[in-house]
Amino acid sequence: MIQHYSPREKSLTHSQKHKIQKILENKCLRKIDENHYKCYPIPGYNKNIYDISRPFKWDKWQCNCQYFTMTGNECAHIAALKEYLKQWGEDGQRRLF
Repeated sequence: MIQHYSPREKSLTHSQKHKIQKILENKCLRKIDENHYKCYPIPGYNKNIYDISRPFKWDKWQCNCQYFTMTGNECAHIAALKEYLKQWGEDGQRRLF
C-alpha cells in the first residue's frame, strides 16, 4: 500500500514522503519537454497518468491530480519531480553535490 485516505482516521495512511520515494524508485517521471513531465502509475498502486507542467520556466509547477486540483497545494507528484530535478537536473545528468 502506497497511500490512501482513511475516513475513519481522517488522514492519509502513509506519508507523502513515502509516496515520493516510490515515485522515484519506480522511475515514474518522464520528461515531455522543459516545462512538462508525466508521472506514470506506481506499479500496483493506481492506473492514472498525471501531467505536471508550468507555463513558463519561472512559474510554479502544476499537476492535474485530484489533490492539487482540489487544494492548490503541492502534491507528491510535484514534490517527486522537484526532488528528481534536484538530483538529476533538467538535462538528466546526475548531480554530484
